[in-house]
Parts: sequence; C-alpha cells; structure tokens
Amino acid sequence: MSAYLRKLRGILAISLIWGLAWAVMFTVFLYTLQIFLPPDSDVSTIRLLSIIGWVGLVSGAIFGILLALNESGKAVQNLSFLRVMAWGVLSSAVYPLMTQRANQVFWTCTFGAIVAVALTALARKGELRNLTHPRRLIDFLFVGTLMPVRDALGPLKGSTM
Repeated sequence: MSAYLRKLRGILAISLIWGLAWAVMFTVFLYTLQIFLPPDSDVSTIRLLSIIGWVGLVSGAIFGILLALNESGKAVQNLSFLRVMAWGVLSSAVYPLMTQRANQVFWTCTFGAIVAVALTALARKGELRNLTHPRRLIDFLFVGTLMPVRDALGPLKGSTM
C-alpha cells in the first residue's frame, strides 16, 4: 500500500474514532446537564447525537490531517501531549467558527483536547504492549487506536512503508 493511502486510511480511522468519541462524550454531558436543568424538548437526543457526531467526524479529520502533516515520521511514543492537545483544540475550533457558531467553541475545543490526548494515550499504551495477538477486549481498543495513529504518522519517503 502506498504511503499516501496509508496516511489517508489513518486519517479516516481517526475521524471515525473522533465522531464516536464525541457522540459518547456528548451523551454523558447531555444527561449530566439534564439532572440539573429542566428538560428541553426542542431537539431530540438522536438528532443532537447525529449533529455532534458529524462535528466530531469533521474535527477528527482535521486533527488527523494536522497530525499527519506536522508530526509525520515521529514515533507514537515521541508525540508531545501538549502539541497533540494543541492540534485537538485547533481542529475542534474550525467547525464552529466556519459555521458561525462561535459560542460553541469552548465546548468543542474542550472535547477536542480530551479526545486528542485520550487517543494519543491509548495509542502509546498500545505501543508498549505486545499486540501481535490481542487476547482481551482492552487489547482490541489499544490496537484500534494505535494503528490509525501509526498510519497517520508514517513518513512519506518512498512509495511503500
């Protein structure tokens, strides 16, 4: 597989992980808010989840592109959490600013920072383990985050990796 296709596969997988993570985080956030605030029946929960999942998907794609361009060739263990958090915040601010919803930047940037650091931490943990034959469910979680990050970080030297 060419280096460009491998990077694209990594970016797409990171985008999907972000979309799912944002939907889960938003669900927890929404139900936590409903404990303290009166219920709001303007928009259904499923519609909100699809919207936030879409925002997470777009932000994840931007994060994957930023990671692939700026951290290319680095090992997962050598990624700085501070830089990864900065890419997460930056990528999460793009969508609300482009859609003229600047009042949502605080929440999207917070979600982006959390997901970026969590993704990197899981990928680092996966790199430390011998995951050639995953046996437990947690091992599949580590492999599922390590492979996309490793693919996105791969160098572009040569046609194959």
